[in-house]
Amino acid sequence: MGADISGIVLRPSGDLDLATVEAFRDSVQAAVAEEPDALVIDLTGVDFLDSSGLAVLALALRAQRGRGAACAVVNPRSIVRRAIELVGLDMLFDVAGVPPELLVAAGGPGSSTTRLRLDPG
Repeated sequence: MGADISGIVLRPSGDLDLATVEAFRDSVQAAVAEEPDALVIDLTGVDFLDSSGLAVLALALRAQRGRGAACAVVNPRSIVRRAIELVGLDMLFDVAGVPPELLVAAGGPGSSTTRLRLDPG
C-alpha cells in the first residue's frame, strides 16, 4: 500500500484584479501552508485576471514546486487563458503531476476549497 496523497482544489470566482487579489492570495497561501502534494486552481468561475492575479498564480507555482509538489491551473475561460499564455505561465503549470481524482474533483461542484486525501494502495 502506497502513501496517502493530499490535494487541495481552490475555486476563485469573479475578477482576480488589484481590488480582489488579496483574498485570493490569502486563500493560496493558506492552501500552500497545508503542504498538499497537489494544488489545483480551478478558474471556471474567474471572469477576468490581471497582472496581480497572475502574480498569485506564480506564487502558488513557486511555493509548490519549491517543495517538490504539483500545481495546476484548470478550466480557464478564453480571456483568462489568454492572459496566462501571454506571460508564459501555461508552460509551467503541471497537470501531469496531479492525481486524476483531484482533477475530476476540480471539474465537479464544490465549495471554494476542496481537500482530498487519496490512498493509492
